[in-house]
Amino acid sequence: MSNQQLDPKRLSEITERILKKSKEAAENILFSDPEEIVGLKGLSEGQFEADPEKAYDLYYSGIERTLTLSLPKDKLITRPVRELKCILLTGKEKIAGIRGADSRMQNISTMEAMVDILDEWSRTSLNPMELANLLLLKNKELGYISNEKEISDYL
Repeated sequence: MSNQQLDPKRLSEITERILKKSKEAAENILFSDPEEIVGLKGLSEGQFEADPEKAYDLYYSGIERTLTLSLPKDKLITRPVRELKCILLTGKEKIAGIRGADSRMQNISTMEAMVDILDEWSRTSLNPMELANLLLLKNKELGYISNEKEISDYL
């Protein structure tokens, strides 16, 4: 994550880029309604601080809403994205089916990494596998998963 602050203007730009891309590619992407992608728009005023309520809002009104509205409904396609998102936000993989951390209540700086990934993804074709690949690479870079892991390990 760069040192720039996560501000409403940046969130709005990311959301607008996702909206524009989804409208352009609506015929080729399995969105239920591209017009509903509001994601990260107008989430907060001012600077983010270490605030659990804002982190909760960022998670549900931003990250999770953007993923829900922009990913296809097919769980086989979304499973790797959702699992890799949770690993990125918690810094942990599941062990024996338990992660031992809650991605919804991470601090703002932890969630900024996910916003950066969504920002980068919004500049692409919005293919779900591209998002999964971006998350996989970021998790490897941060050392949350081993370099031998592939997307197929999360299907």
